[in-house]
Amino acid sequence: MDEKKVLIQVKNLKRLIPLRARRIGGVRPTVHAVDGVTFDIYENETLALVGESGCGKSTLGRTLLKLAEPTDGAVFYCGQNIYELNEHDMRLMRRNLQMVFQDIGASLNPHMTIEQILMKPLQSFYPDMPNQEVRRRAKELLETVGLSPAEIYQLRYPHEFSGGQRQRIGIARAIALSPGFIVADEPVSALDVSVRGQILNLFNDLKHKMNLTYLFITHDMSVVRSIADRVAVMYLGRIVELADSDAFFENPLHPYAQAILSAMPIADPDLSRARQIIDLKGELPSPVNIPDGCRFRTRCQYAKEVCGKAEPELVDVGNGHFCACFYAKGRTTRSFGAVGDNVCTKEENK
Repeated sequence: MDEKKVLIQVKNLKRLIPLRARRIGGVRPTVHAVDGVTFDIYENETLALVGESGCGKSTLGRTLLKLAEPTDGAVFYCGQNIYELNEHDMRLMRRNLQMVFQDIGASLNPHMTIEQILMKPLQSFYPDMPNQEVRRRAKELLETVGLSPAEIYQLRYPHEFSGGQRQRIGIARAIALSPGFIVADEPVSALDVSVRGQILNLFNDLKHKMNLTYLFITHDMSVVRSIADRVAVMYLGRIVELADSDAFFENPLHPYAQAILSAMPIADPDLSRARQIIDLKGELPSPVNIPDGCRFRTRCQYAKEVCGKAEPELVDVGNGHFCACFYAKGRTTRSFGAVGDNVCTKEENK
């Protein structure tokens, strides 16, 4: 089996946001939006990034593309640290790094036709391309994302389209320059259930046709299961679990990941009734005041004394399954349908 090629390397990435509020005890409050994240994304894979609202998923996606300035760390694309590029070289790099936004309506210029929106990136990066060729490419893009015949759509404005159609336009704009990597920030969260499947199928089709690589940000675990090759779970600015999709759904190791999966709807009514839903106690801590030690310990039913003294590192506990928990190696689950029923540590098994 061929070794996977690393396309994106993220090393100790941080995005700390100082607040304008009055200093408390002489220290200016700081939001730890992304706080020391390290992981790789392989070529032609879909890495799903999941977690609660406010955990830093979207900020991570934007910082990774340098749409938000990092506080520390590095991001490498094909071995090139994009944070070391000057303005000119970074602009050229943008051809390879694109984004599909969650609020697609706000990201499309309401004063431009769809044809003009799709022509803009081509005209910006290929100023010598004949206008006729640019129009042809814009028409091709519409047909590629399923808006065919293009003549019906190209002269319309964004407000004349449904949510699903606007999302297709956003995807067409993202692939206009044939990028290698796309961050998709909850691209189906605002769509009807009947349309979600179509958009997810479009993402998968484009991935294979254009050799695309995705960071797919979502909180919908059913979407994750249908599209992801690997899954990363984020909590309070840190990744707490990273694994292949099958391994993650069969045996989640981190208590937070188990809680997320326990709340996922199951089509089988017998399995749904049999499983135990893990009810997390308390609220998500503020990213301004991060708990000492393990960030999840204030809501974890398995927390012990050591969890408050040190923060667990994200380590490989076997077969490429990474987890940031002191007791991950001894934690198992019977099955996905009963996730969270049989959680214990090695010490408790003795």
